[in-house]
Amino acid sequence: MCFLRHTTSFWFYLLRNCCAVLYIFILINGCSDRRKYPVDSISANDSLFVVDVDSIQDTEVKYLSDFFHSVHTTILDDIPEALFGTFSKMAVIDSLLIVLDIGISNSVFVFDHKGNFIRKIGSIGKGPGEYLTVYDITYDPINRSLMLLDTWSQKINVYDLQTGIYTGSIRLKGDVDRLVRAYHIHYQDGVIYTDAYFDFPSPRNYLLRSFSDRGIQRTKHLRTEDYNKGWNNIDFVEKSVFSDFGGNEGVLFHQQFMDTIMMIQNNRIFPYAILKSKRFVTNDQIKQIYKNRRNRGNKIPFEDLYGMDVIWGISNIVLHKDFLFFRYHDGEYRGEQILYHKETGATSKVYLINDVLYKEEIQERVYQSYLCANSKGLYTYIDIDDFELLVNHARAGLLSLPSDQIEKIIQLNEKPNHVILYYEYKN
Repeated sequence: MCFLRHTTSFWFYLLRNCCAVLYIFILINGCSDRRKYPVDSISANDSLFVVDVDSIQDTEVKYLSDFFHSVHTTILDDIPEALFGTFSKMAVIDSLLIVLDIGISNSVFVFDHKGNFIRKIGSIGKGPGEYLTVYDITYDPINRSLMLLDTWSQKINVYDLQTGIYTGSIRLKGDVDRLVRAYHIHYQDGVIYTDAYFDFPSPRNYLLRSFSDRGIQRTKHLRTEDYNKGWNNIDFVEKSVFSDFGGNEGVLFHQQFMDTIMMIQNNRIFPYAILKSKRFVTNDQIKQIYKNRRNRGNKIPFEDLYGMDVIWGISNIVLHKDFLFFRYHDGEYRGEQILYHKETGATSKVYLINDVLYKEEIQERVYQSYLCANSKGLYTYIDIDDFELLVNHARAGLLSLPSDQIEKIIQLNEKPNHVILYYEYKN
């Protein structure tokens, strides 16, 4: 018995010390990873906008007519070759509407500003000008080229915007020793920017890359542990990470668990605005959620987040003149809408009344999803489930639209293609 007691103590002592050594090794290795695999720095910003949501007391009522002077409807062609499932992304280039549908048709469609179908870009396949899984689009204004990112091949197909003719491809080359994939792209001043997703959490992971126009990786930025609470997993990819508003504003970059919105402008990357709150989700909470979901065979974190008293998920970012607008999740509720005045720093939660589309406030409004914005206005689309409600509102005379637009809505068939609303800013 005495021998057994001493033997047990010996093995416990050895196991305890081995665990301590292993922990130190992991810690040192993590720090070593940071030194061995550095990321490129970002620029400082002395004019960082701090949006303190904890200081907000009440919700303010705002009217869309405070920001927009009119709304216009565009009903897309419903001919067979123009039909698609849903808006994954839309870009407005000159007078063209470029629509990406990932979920159903896996295709890119071009319409004019009146909704007339012009053409599809490329086709599904493995040959020149074809793609397997197109996930994002961007535009080269110098060469007037449309770029499509095929996530399966990690290749960018390039097409002439006016003709739709395939002109070449760019294969993204970088970090070939690791499984890193791009799902979103943005072209600016001769540089291709992409996001970065990895198979496993690691101190080596980062969020943003830049490439030359030949596909050679130039830089990598924003370590995941520092900027996205450690979450950077290929099992969950955001719908969009770049927000481009045209003009000289630059483009904003943001991922799901970032409390900081980044700006890319003139080949500089710098923090533009930060959401300040004691309740913003933490690295430790994300690590625990990742562990829980992995053990249950599901790595998507939403179900756990919905039951927590945390803030996360900045989305629908709109930047216009003196105002910054965005939404965020507060636990399960996604409806928190924030309006920030850049000149005064005034921050408010807002309830928006759409007095631009409607003549009066009504209880049951059609649901609109945000598409994109530019320096002149903002685009939304009507959810398919709300088509019938929109038609009923038009027939009841509730819409503040020109008579010809109301008549077109009334004449919508049971399964139209899609309806886009364009809200034009006040000067």
